[in-house]
Amino acid sequence: MPWKIPGDTGFSYLGIAACGCVRAVTIDASDDPNGKKELAKDLARFVKSGYRLERVAHQEARDRYGFDCDEHKAKQAGLPLTA
Repeated sequence: MPWKIPGDTGFSYLGIAACGCVRAVTIDASDDPNGKKELAKDLARFVKSGYRLERVAHQEARDRYGFDCDEHKAKQAGLPLTA
């Protein structure tokens, strides 16, 4: 599922779970006055969810978004987890 990002030269923030899965992403639109507020809200929500933040280029965000560890893949597929 490719997403389009205007300008494609900026940065995104990833919300990364303790297992290493990328569970959330937001675009750094801090050059826009309204974008600063929205970015701050998104980052606060990521931190509140217990995610580690990482700032990356848009292309890296596209490449890494949706990466899931085996545990999350099994949960999403409704499969039983094995030890």
